[in-house]
Amino acid sequence: MFHYLWNLVPESTKIFLRGDYNSCSARFIDRPRDWLALQTQRLLGKNFLNWYARRLDQAANQVSKGEGGKHLKAHEMMKTGREDLEVAKRFGLKPEHSLFEFGTGFGRSAQHFIGYLKKKQYCGNDISKGRVRQMTEYFELIGLSNKEPEILVTTDNTFDWLNDRKFDYVWTMAVLSHMPDEDVVAFFKNAQKIMHENSTLLALDTHIEGYNDVFRYNAKDWFRPPEWYCDAIESVGLVAQNATDKMVAGAGSQNVGHPIGSKGMKFSSHLVAATLK
Repeated sequence: MFHYLWNLVPESTKIFLRGDYNSCSARFIDRPRDWLALQTQRLLGKNFLNWYARRLDQAANQVSKGEGGKHLKAHEMMKTGREDLEVAKRFGLKPEHSLFEFGTGFGRSAQHFIGYLKKKQYCGNDISKGRVRQMTEYFELIGLSNKEPEILVTTDNTFDWLNDRKFDYVWTMAVLSHMPDEDVVAFFKNAQKIMHENSTLLALDTHIEGYNDVFRYNAKDWFRPPEWYCDAIESVGLVAQNATDKMVAGAGSQNVGHPIGSKGMKFSSHLVAATLK
């Protein structure tokens, strides 16, 4: 009955009801549920990072222990990510360099970094135990575990858990857009702890085309223009560069180019670089 009645609704009305989400269920069920869960966590003394880690784990843990490798190998997402390696190579990444990835996710980019770098030269972190578990199983399945990558599950963005280690490159892709403004600024400030005078930090993310301010899309997504990131980088004493012109086609978020919502907004990728001098 519902589908019959929905088919009678004019398309213009459907577009209006879907709003910025291309989906009524996302707008009226999923997103409000996220906001409610986030506010509940805050009332319990938890922060955004605690809530988001729990949210990611709930999804990742739907795949049983021991099945993560096969699950990811069959996932279309894992067939991408090589372009991210090519971006880092444009900034001079060599096999002998060390690289730290902030927010590994399921290892879409990590698999290519690990394959390219020499043994023990890759280190990464994520806040989701479930994602790290799946990724580790995947690396074992495809033979990358013999490169001895180090993957950490962390509960904060201080980098203190790296014990003053320094890396030639710091990489993050589609992570900062899932962090509040103050946490992003803290990330750039704290990242200096793991950088030496010749290190390069590369942050690849997305923004809304034609939108020059911070756009909070929902409880977990903030879209910011590259200029905002450059200002944040310089506010903590680093040297910033809008390096979008050095990107490789296909790098970054898989959502780029797909219109969203009644306004037809589009995502675009950007790349910013930071150095100590």
